[in-house]
Amino acid sequence: MVRQEKEKITEEIARLQIEVADEKKAGMIEINNLELKKIQAVQKLSEEMDYKVKETQANLMALNDEQLNTTTRLTILQNHQLTTELDYQSKQTEQLLAKNDKMQEQIDTLKRNISLHKQIEKQLAKRAHVSQGMINNLKKQAEGLESELSEHMKRISATRPKTGGDPNTQGGEALIDFLESKLEQIEMNF
Repeated sequence: MVRQEKEKITEEIARLQIEVADEKKAGMIEINNLELKKIQAVQKLSEEMDYKVKETQANLMALNDEQLNTTTRLTILQNHQLTTELDYQSKQTEQLLAKNDKMQEQIDTLKRNISLHKQIEKQLAKRAHVSQGMINNLKKQAEGLESELSEHMKRISATRPKTGGDPNTQGGEALIDFLESKLEQIEMNF
């Protein structure tokens, strides 16, 4: 029974260790992917902004005053759109970082659980060892008592008078005295 519990705990620990490793790897991969996407998005936005600025400069030089007002409004709208997109990307990054923190907390909890399971496993192994020792000692004592009882019964039957009297009474009293003394010895040992 202890062996089965130990095997169950060992299997559970192994499963939890694999799960922790998998979750840690998945979290790290997701973080790396998000950071890469963020860098790419910032670079793309930067390149687009540089392109738009250059394009706007070129267009401004070629346009007259009326066209300048229209172009300015268009640039303002485009800037607003890019700012909105950048805000969205920032919020997504924050959400993913929060999710990563939550997963890290779960990993820490799983590590604590593994540590507790290992401690329990050690305690169970120690208890099983102590119990096995007690069982062995009790078996030896029982075997010793059985052999002593057998010898005592042989002595009683050898010394029992073959004539008259109640043999059960004489042998029974001696047997009771013998068993009581052995019981007292056992109680003293425990």
